[in-house]
Amino acid sequence: VVAKGTDAGAGSRSGGERGGTVTVVAAPVKMEVIGDELRAIGTAAAVKATTLYPQSSGLISDMPFEVGAHVDQGAVLVRLDDQNERIAVDKAQIALADAQKLYDRAGQLAKSQAGTQVDLSNAESTFEKAKTDLRSAQVALDRRSITAPFSGTIGLATRAVGDLVTSTTPIATLDDLSAFTVTFDASQRFAAVMKVGVPITATAEGLPGATIRGAVTAVDTRVDEATRAFKVQAT
Repeated sequence: VVAKGTDAGAGSRSGGERGGTVTVVAAPVKMEVIGDELRAIGTAAAVKATTLYPQSSGLISDMPFEVGAHVDQGAVLVRLDDQNERIAVDKAQIALADAQKLYDRAGQLAKSQAGTQVDLSNAESTFEKAKTDLRSAQVALDRRSITAPFSGTIGLATRAVGDLVTSTTPIATLDDLSAFTVTFDASQRFAAVMKVGVPITATAEGLPGATIRGAVTAVDTRVDEATRAFKVQAT
């Protein structure tokens, strides 16, 4: 497109002569990616991490794990002294067996009309209570052991065999190091493009030269009023 125009200033200086032509090139408007990228410092954490605590008080009788070793979910990591709880389970099993016999006998007598429905109902109640007592005793016994809630790596132990612990005493840490989550801040101008599944790359000071690949797994729904940024989590 060629447009002709007049330079008013030049015309006045040269006696009204017209100025030179101006060339204008028109093109359709389009959007292009120019390589905009976000760089941020994030905080990394194991995808699963927990501190192991006992559910009851007592003396540690066994810790069948090695620091830094990998353990499977459900593996017994700590045992507390459980002699009293085992005795309670044995007594509950004996009581349940006796209640079962009485209930069976009461049922037979009721069928032959040699016993009353009241006797059968009482025997049934005793039998159900014995089953509940056994479950309660078994729960108390199970709480004398700490098992791994998930597969992971055992960290440093803070207690040893023979220590007296309570339900608030930390024993050791357990971390799933198969993956890491990284939380970082993103400017609000990235809100439209920062979605779950967006690929990312990360570097760590402890792994010089290594590039770790991952993807966005969670995006916060709120923007901080002071920083105008929002939280993003990647795995």
